[in-house]
Amino acid sequence: MDEAQATSFSHPSQNPDLSSIKTFWTEMKLELNRSPASSLWDLKVKLRSIWSSIDEDLVRKTVRSMHKRLDAVKEARGGHTNGLV
Repeated sequence: MDEAQATSFSHPSQNPDLSSIKTFWTEMKLELNRSPASSLWDLKVKLRSIWSSIDEDLVRKTVRSMHKRLDAVKEARGGHTNGLV
């Protein structure tokens, strides 16, 4: 029988976070810190309100920047990149 061969890949200890939603969760957390919710119901209402108020230009800019973020990660070979939006 032939022995199976496996190819190993070197991965950085911390993979880059390319999630666009992180930008918006950060914004939502900042807003909630300014005006904390007093109940679960209040939290739901505030989150919906904050989500609705996020600037559409920021959403577009964040989505459009994905290729730049991917290129930066490739150039850094999976390592640290400066925050790109």
